[in-house]
Amino acid sequence: MAEFSAFHSLRAMAKVQLGKGQFRSVSRFMSDASENDFSFYNVGILPYRRDTLRNAGYDKLAFMQEFYYRRSASSLASFRIWYQQSDRDLPQLMSYQGAGRKENLQDKQLRGLLEVKNYLRLFNVHYTCGFSQINMHYLRESVDIGYINEDADSRERSLNNRLKISRNQN
Repeated sequence: MAEFSAFHSLRAMAKVQLGKGQFRSVSRFMSDASENDFSFYNVGILPYRRDTLRNAGYDKLAFMQEFYYRRSASSLASFRIWYQQSDRDLPQLMSYQGAGRKENLQDKQLRGLLEVKNYLRLFNVHYTCGFSQINMHYLRESVDIGYINEDADSRERSLNNRLKISRNQN
């Protein structure tokens, strides 16, 4: 699927599914980008005037891969991993009349999930292991004097495990 829209925007998505019987694979891709440069009536300043939003563009990419394996009617294993990144310009406030600035936020996220389900005669066993990694970078710069006001990085990583065993009520 591809879509063109207002404000110089483009979105594209694709999905590929393969497999038969015990094994299946699903791949997905998404891209979304826009200059996001629309006209508006600016009531944040005096006198009010027609204006155009600038420095509000964005680029987003995402990819997801899924694998499924059914060993038997009572056993299923799956692994899913997805990556997404975005690069967003943050526009100035409508009422801001000072010197120009550049403000930007970038983030990258990687997540994965391993899941195993076994449905036994007396018990059901469900194991899940997930991980997440997020990196963000924020930059604000006064472009006319070349001064960096803010330059910050943030990183987060987590790992989660869950084991659930339940008794069948037969």
